[in-house]
Amino acid sequence: YIGHAKFIGIDTIKIGDDGPELKFARCVIATGAKASVPPIPGLSDIKYLTNQTIWNLTSLPLRFGVIGSGPIGCELAQAFQLLGSNVIVLNRSNRILGKEDRDAAKIVKKSMELCGIKFVTGVKFLNVEYKDKLIGFKSGIVVTIENNKKDGAEEKYEFDHIIIATGRKPNVTGLDLEKAKVKYDKRKGIEVNDFLQTSNNNIYAAGDCCTRYQFTHMADAMAKIVVRNALFFGRSKVSNLVIPWATYTFPEVAHVGLYATDAKDKGIAIDEFKVDIEHNDRAVCDGEDHGGFVKVICKKG
Repeated sequence: YIGHAKFIGIDTIKIGDDGPELKFARCVIATGAKASVPPIPGLSDIKYLTNQTIWNLTSLPLRFGVIGSGPIGCELAQAFQLLGSNVIVLNRSNRILGKEDRDAAKIVKKSMELCGIKFVTGVKFLNVEYKDKLIGFKSGIVVTIENNKKDGAEEKYEFDHIIIATGRKPNVTGLDLEKAKVKYDKRKGIEVNDFLQTSNNNIYAAGDCCTRYQFTHMADAMAKIVVRNALFFGRSKVSNLVIPWATYTFPEVAHVGLYATDAKDKGIAIDEFKVDIEHNDRAVCDGEDHGGFVKVICKKG
C-alpha cells in the first residue's frame, strides 16, 4: 500500500482518506526525521535550503550562508567553500560541533577557516528577508543578526542562498499516535523501551523518529532489533549497541563510545590518553599536519 497512514485504533491503521483499514498484530513506525527550522522572523517568507533540498541546486551559489554549525552545517560549509563559494557560518552558540570533543572541534574550525570560511558565532537572529521584496529571491537574501561579541551590534549579511542546518526533528505529527496509545514528544520523538517497544507493546519504532542518534547505520541496527523482537520473540536490546559516527569535514572527526563529558554525567571516573598523530608515518606521508590526535577514554584503573 502506498499512501499516508494514520492510526484509528490500538491495532488498526487507515491508508489515506478513502483507503482501506488494516488491522495488525505487530506494527513498526519508521517515519524518520526532517530538518528542524528555527523560528527566525521572516524565514518562512523566503526560499531557503535544507539538507534535503540542497541537492536540487544546479549552479554554485557565490555567496552561501549556513545557519547552524553541527555536522551537516560544517560538512556542507566546507564542501561549498572548496567548490568555490564564499561561505559564512552564522551560529547562536559560541562553538561549532557542540556534541563533539572540544579539542577536535577547534582543529576542524581552524581547518575550515584556512579554507576561507568565516564564522560569526554567539549571535541572535533578528530577521531574514529578500534584499528587494519586489524582485524577491534573485535580489539576494539578507540575514540580520545581533552580534553578542560586539556588544549586541546589529549586522547584516547578504547571500545568494542560505541553508538551515540547525538539526533535525522526528516525524511524529499527523499519525494520530494518540489513538494508538503511543506516547511521543514533538522534539524527542516516540518513546521506546530497550526492546524498541512503544507505550503500546504491539507497536515498535526504529530510526530517526525515536532516537537522538540520527545515523543511517543506527537506523539499520535498530531495524534488525525490531525484526528480531517483533517477529521472532527476541529480546535484543538497543542499549547493547556501541555506536560509532563520523563527521566528514577535513579533517574528519570519528568517534565511538563515551566522551569524557558523557562519562562524567554518568558518574564514571576515567583516565584519558591523548596521542598526537603528527609523528605518525602515515600522517607524515599524507601531509596531515593539521594537529590531529587520537584520544582514548578508559574507566579509571
